[in-house]
Amino acid sequence: MSKRKARGGREPRLELTTKNMVVIAMFGAVAVVLYFLVEIPIIPFAPHLKVNFADIPAFVAGMVVSPLAGIIVLGLRCVLHLLKTSTLGIGEAIDFIVGASMLLAFFFAYDRLRGRWSYVLSAIATVAAAIVAGIAANLIFYPIFIWVMFGQTIESLTVFAIYLGGTVTTNIIRAVVTCVVTAVFLPVIPRLRAIR
Repeated sequence: MSKRKARGGREPRLELTTKNMVVIAMFGAVAVVLYFLVEIPIIPFAPHLKVNFADIPAFVAGMVVSPLAGIIVLGLRCVLHLLKTSTLGIGEAIDFIVGASMLLAFFFAYDRLRGRWSYVLSAIATVAAAIVAGIAANLIFYPIFIWVMFGQTIESLTVFAIYLGGTVTTNIIRAVVTCVVTAVFLPVIPRLRAIR
């Protein structure tokens, strides 16, 4: 009985072959370099809200190997970023949750949709996941961050709502940039898969 492959010939599950581990390590290294070196602040009054290109290697790894490979790339990136964290790992946890949600939403839609607009609809699912996961993660972790870093609770719901608005804006831009740049790699994905 043959195994059913995901769209484009990807394996539905991650097989821990030597080649797959090398591909994951390679994309993980690229993601870490991008995460450390390329961060663009989006909102002037909140310099910690930045967009980078470090999700793109995870998305490409997901297309070449499997979505779980992309999740592993995200995890490697966030764990290594702990070396220069200024949030005691809370920012990295939120970043991982949002990135993983984006990736899973994209591949859930991309593997099920067909036709001319399938990539666009998958990108819309990615943006929606970034918004929902970002709000949920910040509702959970931001109060913890305030308590751990400053020993206090959130005093102003207005300020917190403005902060949430900033994170939503940042995550929308993050998802759109990731999907647009990943689309550029679509023509070379079959070749990368063939090498693997």
